[in-house]
Amino acid sequence: MLVFGDSITQFGNSVDRGGFVARLANYYQRQMDVINRGFSQYNASGALGIAGNVFPKTASPVYSRSAAPAKSKPSSALWPLRDSNFPKSSSKLQLCILFFGTNDALAPSHPRANPIDSYYHAMHSLVALLRDSNSKHYSPETRIIIVTPPPVGELMLAEPTLTNARTSAYAQMAKRVATEVGAPYVDVFAEIQAHVKQDQANGNVTGEYDGYDKYLGDGIHPNFHGNSVIYELIMSTIGSKWPELVLQTPPS
Repeated sequence: MLVFGDSITQFGNSVDRGGFVARLANYYQRQMDVINRGFSQYNASGALGIAGNVFPKTASPVYSRSAAPAKSKPSSALWPLRDSNFPKSSSKLQLCILFFGTNDALAPSHPRANPIDSYYHAMHSLVALLRDSNSKHYSPETRIIIVTPPPVGELMLAEPTLTNARTSAYAQMAKRVATEVGAPYVDVFAEIQAHVKQDQANGNVTGEYDGYDKYLGDGIHPNFHGNSVIYELIMSTIGSKWPELVLQTPPS
């Protein structure tokens, strides 16, 4: 599994934040490698520029005991090595999660901002790298999920560089791209907004940030609760779309 995104994805490996990528890696331990390719400050167009170094061009090499050096024998002190622990064929990219939009949605004057039409075309192009048979990264077996940017805690920001009105437009565009390419989407924006509004309606909001601080650590990046929302949404999508990727015996 490859998770390709911005700093929200990069920080998704953080155990302290309950990072959604770390949780995916924990869930799929010894079953599927989860690779974090989160790049702070990148928007979708910037990601397209480095995608050639992120997406695999060929399948991973097969591990073979017979190919290992003759003197390289596993130690009995290490975890038990059995033939079933290693793949019999080359590994394929089973799932690619694309998670861009927050930097794209920055105020137009910001250097990392990306016009919404450029975001649209970049997201389409990222998918095409895996779907187009002429691409060096063509991988028709790879499942794709597109994740919308989360909402922002506007009152938590030192400068008004992001707004929910603008971010919402990019979230809608992410869903449009997903629909057009036939991939499921994870609507993190709508889900966290719904949680915040429910907390507000129930009178469970304290402090000066309208309840967004429950899900966002700094107004932009998800904290433990925010990462929990993202992880649960991704796992729910995997379960409904590709039940074959749901482990019969998940790690305890």
